[in-house]
Amino acid sequence: MEDHKLTLKSILFICNINSIRSPMAEAILKLWFNKKIFIDSCGIRKGKIDHMAVEVMKEKGFDLSNHKTKILSNLEDNYFDLIIAFTKEAYDEAFDLTKTQACEIELLNIPDASQTTGNRQQRLESYRSVRELLIEKLQERFKKIL
Repeated sequence: MEDHKLTLKSILFICNINSIRSPMAEAILKLWFNKKIFIDSCGIRKGKIDHMAVEVMKEKGFDLSNHKTKILSNLEDNYFDLIIAFTKEAYDEAFDLTKTQACEIELLNIPDASQTTGNRQQRLESYRSVRELLIEKLQERFKKIL
């Protein structure tokens, strides 16, 4: 892995719907990098922000209530230095999009909290686990430039 301290100017998080993992990751990195790096997120299909994602992020001071989901095909700018995908399908779409660009693409395996069954509390715990795993994995990934 290269040290991107001087060269990393833009990061895109991509998932299937841009409703849980990618907006969470976007919010976390925007706080950490404080506008020093352009950070965005999108999905490969239309959707809307997941209300449980909004709720568990609010517990840590992140406001996702105004997040508008975006889809990859509608992004105004599709050039990024780094794309982090949360599903193999999103990874493949990102790879197809950037095959003629110098762009690093990574697959970060984070579970989909929306697939959790059970009562409300069990489901919220799953979303919290995803949030904490994202924080841990992103700290590890970006430790050299934070």
